[in-house]
Amino acid sequence: MASKRRQILSALKSAIDDITTANGYNNDLQGNYLDFVMYDAVKSYPAVTYIVGDSDYSPLAYGQNAQYAAGSGYNSVDGWDISVIGYVKADRDTSFSGTLSTAIEDLIEDILKAVLGDHTLGLSFVQNIYLVRILRDTVDEMHGICQIDFEVKYDFTIDAP
Repeated sequence: MASKRRQILSALKSAIDDITTANGYNNDLQGNYLDFVMYDAVKSYPAVTYIVGDSDYSPLAYGQNAQYAAGSGYNSVDGWDISVIGYVKADRDTSFSGTLSTAIEDLIEDILKAVLGDHTLGLSFVQNIYLVRILRDTVDEMHGICQIDFEVKYDFTIDAP
């Protein structure tokens, strides 16, 4: 069985795989890369990739059946940092009401809807996903990027990391 970290990444990717207009989203996602991809390597837009961050783990129980929680404690809001990076391409227009800005905002909306629709990602050991930050920017006159940072809170044991 895959580690809980791999199960979380797989569930996150699976939730984002559902981003299609047929499923009620703004976009038909063209790429969903679990391995990080730079925007200039993307061939079809919109696309999503991930940056897996660091995490501290706090002991919940010691001994042979040691248990741990992602973050500084069981009831804390910090956890394992995962960033979802979205790439869009649109007509030249970088004003907030323009087509590039709209493309960025539409993808942010889709990612939030896909991930937070089930904040446990269907995994019983995930207590919650906390939204940390949303960043957005234009790369050039036709390409935009968004970054949505999530903190995932989960427990694990030595036998099932």
